[in-house]
Amino acid sequence: MEDSEIRPRTILNVAVPANEGRLRKHIQDMSATEACEFISSTRTNHRWLLMALERARARLAQFDLDSSLKTAEKLNLDYLAPDEIAGVSDLGSQAPWIIFASSAIPAVQYSAVVGSRGMTQRGQRIVRNLVGEMKPGQGLVSGGANGIDLEAHIQARDSSLQQIVVLASGLDLVFPKRTADFIKYGFAGSVIAEMPPGVSSGKLGFLNRNRLIAAICKKLYLVEAPEVSGSINTAQHALSLNRKVEVCLCQDQDFSPGGRWFAKKDGVTVRLFD
Repeated sequence: MEDSEIRPRTILNVAVPANEGRLRKHIQDMSATEACEFISSTRTNHRWLLMALERARARLAQFDLDSSLKTAEKLNLDYLAPDEIAGVSDLGSQAPWIIFASSAIPAVQYSAVVGSRGMTQRGQRIVRNLVGEMKPGQGLVSGGANGIDLEAHIQARDSSLQQIVVLASGLDLVFPKRTADFIKYGFAGSVIAEMPPGVSSGKLGFLNRNRLIAAICKKLYLVEAPEVSGSINTAQHALSLNRKVEVCLCQDQDFSPGGRWFAKKDGVTVRLFD
């Protein structure tokens, strides 16, 4: 990516996150520089557009671009366009303008393993089974959250598989602590985020992050989940992107109520475990 593109693309990621879908579609045919100018200077009588622009400007008022990019340089981050990571361009107007990466993206085919932070012993066994079946030349992508996600990453590390951890916040703000420690010690792969350093994330940021996990994977395994959860959100994104989605269930009717509900959707396959 050319240096002249880094600043406007970073501004757009902060100003117009994925949940601002209508504004994203409005500016998707503009260059990054044109879109930034549109956000900063446009006056309009259209109420929806005015409100969206006000939200974008408020986000930028709290963002220190120069400080953020200096931190990115200190962390030696790579700047990637969406078409430099397989699958991300499939998001269309929902694709980030820029992706920050801790290192080069391993060129393998990725599967996603997602599920509850409240992992059960059965869920842990299923994760170990799934990751244990992955072969050299395959990789894991997930969000690094406590529970199913982090267990999948740990098993992938122990199996010497390449990985991508997708964060909701900037790469200088890795949490929870277990995930930060995991990345620091013995992790093989890349940590990526669409938010630049210095930008933390609320609930919407985690939901926005989920679409990246879904886009990068070729297949998604939903291990266990409550009916309302981020993992269900990720699985829905994957299904919408025509990725393969496999729900992992067992004979216990109380296991993964969200998975049982999601398994009824068209295009989803089910795998039963003991």
